[in-house]
Amino acid sequence: MHQIALMRERVLSLERANEAATTRKQRRKKRIQKQGTLSKAEGEDMIAQKAVEQQIEGETQQGSLVTICVRVRRLL
Repeated sequence: MHQIALMRERVLSLERANEAATTRKQRRKKRIQKQGTLSKAEGEDMIAQKAVEQQIEGETQQGSLVTICVRVRRLL
């Protein structure tokens, strides 16, 4: 029972984090649209920066998931 409660809490936590990330992404898109026209080079720079940020975020999340799995295994 305790494990189920922990898993439910983790799912809720991940859902909240996902919602926050979605909100941030929408905010960024609006900001980009309001700044006017972009040159091709500026657009490519922004895309490259976004790719780097996503890679870092993915690696961070992957590390968090590994930590969680290790903790769950210890509980079992």
